[in-house]
Amino acid sequence: MAFDPIHVTLRILHIVSGVFWVGAIAYSVLVLGRVLPRVDPPVRKQLMKQLLPVALKYIPITATSTITFGILMYLYLTNFDLSTMLGILRFQILFAAMLITLGMFTFGMLIGFRTGLKIKAHLDEEKCEHMPLVGALQKRFALSNLVVFVIGVTVVALMAIAVAS
Repeated sequence: MAFDPIHVTLRILHIVSGVFWVGAIAYSVLVLGRVLPRVDPPVRKQLMKQLLPVALKYIPITATSTITFGILMYLYLTNFDLSTMLGILRFQILFAAMLITLGMFTFGMLIGFRTGLKIKAHLDEEKCEHMPLVGALQKRFALSNLVVFVIGVTVVALMAIAVAS
């Protein structure tokens, strides 16, 4: 197989973006999810005020990049041929992974991102008088991150299966 610079470039950009996206979610679930509940509320608020705006900017960018480069690579590898896209097991698996990823992105944006924006709005208040609501939002945010993480690991597994097939 000859060296194909377009394929290699798309693959590297797709993988690096995906590592950043799923890695950020993994960090949120596996590290922050365990540490933040142990931190005193005033310190937690300050940490969240610093972390949340970065996550709300960074994660959608890496997610969009991952999806874009993945779709471009899929189309490039199949030569835009529908019979190849849906007729070969490897590309069927990749197509399924792409659909699941689009669902994961949609869920993350509709549930996780919107919840993050609501939390950020409360954190920006001088004195938040409704902490039970913020606590419920934080639980929802953590759960949405966990769901996205589990789906992300599933997609990575599907891609590994596709590459091996």
